[in-house]
Amino acid sequence: MESLLEGIEVGLKLKFEIQGLSLLPSISTIEDVEQLRAVLAGLETASKLDELRQITRRSTTDTQPEN
Repeated sequence: MESLLEGIEVGLKLKFEIQGLSLLPSISTIEDVEQLRAVLAGLETASKLDELRQITRRSTTDTQPEN
């Protein structure tokens, strides 16, 4: 899981520069490997940071426990 987060961090820096790193705190809360893979895949296809932010929101929302 750590290597996925490192890959995502590098991808954020390369594709979106410093602005991309603003997503890292929310991405690092994701504990599901498949959801992290979805974020990594989204990094490949997203042309705007907002597109990746939507994927990240879906992933972090999915991991929240229901009350």
